[in-house]
Amino acid sequence: VTYNHEQSISKCLDSILSQKTKYNYLIKVLDDCSTDGTTEIIMDYATRYPDKIQLCLQPTNTRGMHISAALRTIDTEYWCMIDGDDWWCVDNKIETALDCLEQNKEYSMFGHDVWFVDHIKGTKESYVHERLKFNNIDTLVSTFDFEKYCYVHMSARIYRNVICWKKDYLLNRKRDFFIFFAYLDKGPLCFYDEKMSEYNYTTNGVFSSLSTYSQRYSNQYMYFTVNKYLNYRHDKFFTKMFSKGLRKYKKLFGKRLGWYLFMKKTKFKLLKNAFKSHRRTLNNIERGHNLFPKSFLDFCKSQESES
Repeated sequence: VTYNHEQSISKCLDSILSQKTKYNYLIKVLDDCSTDGTTEIIMDYATRYPDKIQLCLQPTNTRGMHISAALRTIDTEYWCMIDGDDWWCVDNKIETALDCLEQNKEYSMFGHDVWFVDHIKGTKESYVHERLKFNNIDTLVSTFDFEKYCYVHMSARIYRNVICWKKDYLLNRKRDFFIFFAYLDKGPLCFYDEKMSEYNYTTNGVFSSLSTYSQRYSNQYMYFTVNKYLNYRHDKFFTKMFSKGLRKYKKLFGKRLGWYLFMKKTKFKLLKNAFKSHRRTLNNIERGHNLFPKSFLDFCKSQESES
C-alpha cells in the first residue's frame, strides 16, 4: 500500500522479492496517486517483474479507502499487507509463516516481533517487548488470543484466507486493527518471537497525522465497530479498553444500547468546542471513506470476473 513512499518503496519491494521460499506469491501494489516519484518506481518494478508484480494506480487520491475494495479481490489461500514505508528484515519470512500455518490449521494468522523505528524521537526498539512492554513470552513460538492478548503490527502478519471481505466491514479507518481482531475471533495467532520486519513511524500516515483527540476517538470507534461486528462475543475484552463510564452506560441501558449511547456522548464531548473541520474528521472516521472511486470498483469487478 503506497502513497509518496519514494524513499522507501524500493526497499519494501526488494525485501519481498528476495524471499527464499517454495511457495508462490503475487505482489499487488496499490498506489494512492502519489505525487513524488513512487509511481515511476513501482512501474519500473512491474516491468522488470511482470510475473510477480501487479499494479493498481489510482487516478486521484482516496486517503486509503481503496484498500477496502482491494481486500475484496483476495483469492489466495494466504495473504498479507504492508505499507510502502515498511519492509521485511529476513528472507525466510514467507517460508517460516506458511510452514507454521500449513502444519497448524487451528491458527488464523502468523505474526512476529517488529523493529519499531520512531523517526520523530529518533529511536529504534522492539515493538512487542519495548514499545508495548509485553514480556509474557518465554518461548520462541507462543499463542495469542483474547485471553493472552498482544497486538502484532500489520507488517508482521500473514493471514489464512478464512474471512470473506465482500461486505463493507472494512470501511473503518483503522483497517489493520479491525482485521487483527476479526481474525483473532477466527482462531489464535501463532507468534514467532523474532524481529522479521521494520515499522517506520512518522507523522505522514493517515492515522499518525490526526490530532490527539481524533486518534483517541478513532481507537474507541474501532473497538466499538469491531465488537459490534463480532456480535459482542468478546464484549468483556473490548470493554476493558474503556473507562468506567462505559460500564455505567451498559448497566443502565444494556450492552448494545449502552455502547451506542456512550459513543454518541464521547463524540459530543469532542465536538463541543470543535471547529467544523474537526466535525468532518470524526464523521470521516465513522464513514471510513466509503465512497470508492469508480475506476477502482471497475478494477475489483474485473478481478472477480477473472477469478
